[in-house]
This record gives sequence, C-alpha cells and structure tokens, in this order.
Amino acid sequence: MTISPATPKLLTLLRAPEGDLGRWVDAVAARLGSGVPGASRIVLNTVRPVEVREGSVDAGWNVIVEGWFDTRADAEAARPAFAQDAAASASLIVDEILVHDGHVPVLGAKIIVAFRRKACVSRAQAQAHWRGRHVEVGLIEHKATDFLQLYFQNHVVLDNPVEQSEHDYDGLPEYWLDGDALANVAADAPVMKAIAQDEENFLDRTSLVTMLVEERPVFLRG
Repeated sequence: MTISPATPKLLTLLRAPEGDLGRWVDAVAARLGSGVPGASRIVLNTVRPVEVREGSVDAGWNVIVEGWFDTRADAEAARPAFAQDAAASASLIVDEILVHDGHVPVLGAKIIVAFRRKACVSRAQAQAHWRGRHVEVGLIEHKATDFLQLYFQNHVVLDNPVEQSEHDYDGLPEYWLDGDALANVAADAPVMKAIAQDEENFLDRTSLVTMLVEERPVFLRG
C-alpha cells in the first residue's frame, strides 16, 4: 500500500505569539518566500479553530510549516528559520511516505495529526505498526480510500532531537478529503471506530492532536 519515501522533510509545529495571527503569518510567509538553503518547497499551514476529532488534545499549535530539502543536513540547518519568533515550537525531521493518492485534481480539506507512541513500544515498532497493520485496517478493510483524496504518513526520524518530551511526536498523518466528507472522520463512523481500536496497539491516544488547516504555498524552487 505504501509507495515511496520522498526527499528529507522538516515539519515544524508553532505557537504564534499573542496578537494578530494573520499579520504574523503574513510576515512568516514573506520571510520564507525566498526560500532557505537547500529547500525545494515550503508550505505554510494555518490551523483552523475547528474540532475535527472528538477527544483530540488542543496543544495550542496554530501554524505548521513544512519544508522539503535536498539533504537532511539542509533540513537540520533550517530549524531556526522555521521556528523563528514563535512562542513555542516542535521541529521534526520526518520521512514522508505516500500511502494513498486518489489523483484528485482539486484537493479539499487538509488535516494534520500528531501523536506519540505508547510507552511500552519503541518508535520503530510504533511506526512499523502504523505503516503496516493500521493502513490495512483503515484503507483496505474499512475502505477509507472511498473518501480520502490524498494520504501521507510523516515518520519522525529515530534520532530527532526535542527540547520538551510532550513535543516528542513519533508520527504525523497528513490527509485531504472533500469538505463534504468530514462526517466520515467523526468518532461514530465505522472506519473511525476501527481505527481508534487499532490505535490502542501502538499510540498514546491522550497525545492525539488533530488539526484542520489551510495550506498556503510560500516557496517553490524553479
């Protein structure tokens, strides 16, 4: 079901300083609009104040910056630029894995999730279950491909450094679906019940952060 890892990626969760969020986001977009060394693409996501999945934690993240790089060293070097001026941040080097592509020309609602693994499993074990059995449960056995337009798994690298343990995420699912299909990810939907049951095998469900975001491309290398 998985297809292939992409180039090195830096995914940074941010808490913007108090004040005018729109103005702050515009300033970040302008600062990153000329790119950073080694970057091929940069996308700025603003988190919308909408509850997507009942029971998810509100971790206070309101901006997410994604960058794709030529090398991991380039991605590591970009951490300060991505997190600059944020009140708090979590910078994560990830392996981005394309799981499903419905080849939809115009994508709908974009959702980014963050989770930490269960204490009794390693990062590698949690990610292996997520990439394997968990995909089977959702996409094959419960036909989530009927409403998912595009689905990536962002696997945080094993040696990613973090300053605070609550920011030590292990995985960040990222998916798009038609806005009219949001009911399919409601807690009482059969596919979500099955997914929640399987999550008990590898992730700490009290750590789940589910965010509906608005995507804003700010840099694309020509």
